[in-house]
Amino acid sequence: MNTIISIIICTAFVTTSSNAYAQNRDSNLVRIPPIAPQDAEVSGFCCMKFDVSKKGKTKNVEANNCTHEVYRKSSEKSVKNWRYSPKYVDGKRVKRIGLTSKVVFHLEDFDGTLLYDPELYIPQLVDPEYPKGWSAIVCEP
Repeated sequence: MNTIISIIICTAFVTTSSNAYAQNRDSNLVRIPPIAPQDAEVSGFCCMKFDVSKKGKTKNVEANNCTHEVYRKSSEKSVKNWRYSPKYVDGKRVKRIGLTSKVVFHLEDFDGTLLYDPELYIPQLVDPEYPKGWSAIVCEP
């Protein structure tokens, strides 16, 4: 019997909304990339919403508007491990509330062809006409 082995390569990207960037441009940020779930079949993303404590740890992490439910747990686990430099206002540490970010998973087959669901979104890699690379789901702050 012949066995066919498919290799799926995942590259995870993390993008930050302009709202979060404006609040955090001075902070040194540690972002642990997510691990792609083994049962993921196509590329996708989750819109993330979270707070940052006075010590720079992420809190109240929520994955909203995931293109595929399979990415929710991995995205939340990744963001829970992110770290920010504390933000200071008038010499005191302050927490940040309602930051947003997008955790993106690009899956490719063994030939390097991007695997995606064109009914949900079209990555900018495939069609640069789409704003910010995605069509159906937008992450809002």
